[in-house]
Amino acid sequence: MVSPSRRWRNLGTAAGAATAGLFAVFDLYQWAAAYAADRFHNDFTFYLAAARIGLAHGWPSIYDLKLQQAELDALGSGIKVAELARYISPPPVAWAAVPLTPLPYPVAYWTWSSLLVAALALTWYLAAPGVGRARLIHLAAALGWLPVIYGLQLGQPAIFVALAVAASYWLLRSDRPVWAGVALGAIVLKPQLAFLVPFALLTLRRDRAIMGSVLTLGALAAVSALALGPAGIGAYQERLNFAASVPVAT
Repeated sequence: MVSPSRRWRNLGTAAGAATAGLFAVFDLYQWAAAYAADRFHNDFTFYLAAARIGLAHGWPSIYDLKLQQAELDALGSGIKVAELARYISPPPVAWAAVPLTPLPYPVAYWTWSSLLVAALALTWYLAAPGVGRARLIHLAAALGWLPVIYGLQLGQPAIFVALAVAASYWLLRSDRPVWAGVALGAIVLKPQLAFLVPFALLTLRRDRAIMGSVLTLGALAAVSALALGPAGIGAYQERLNFAASVPVAT
């Protein structure tokens, strides 16, 4: 006979699973509806445009607003460069989109989206607590959480950063500290999300992991600086300064 406490726990688990599943289905529907309404209205469009600019005009030019507008027009996006509509991500984001530049836009977008979904699934696999079916609730809850589905809809690389942190955690637990630090190199895709993680390793005195992260992040920063050159670095700084000055409605 099932005890009352176990019965209530099972009911709570079932209710949580049903709620998470409903939110996940609804959010996936919203993603599909948003794409159907305007397939270009996302951040990936800017990543792809920057990649095309870099290949055609050189990487120092990826922050040139006139070239960005020209590429957006060439894609048929109908997007006009504006205060909050421009490429201001680090160079590695544009580099990540380079393999997709020969593809038709819909194929490129859904290929990128598939990589993001795969990254989300792997993050869940590495980091979700619990065992068995209970872990699936965490996956459904992640898809049902607005910031996650919104990031997927926009094609933002935030989930790649989440995967990097989860992989670093898993590698630390597997006693591979150097590789745990190397995994954090993906932080360069969206530094503001996880820039404190290496400092957390420092407070934990994970010296080998710190070494791996410093070497990897330093190498990526150096390659980015060399690719941009003084002119590109100056343009990037201007774009960041402008973005920081734009008031955000609350």
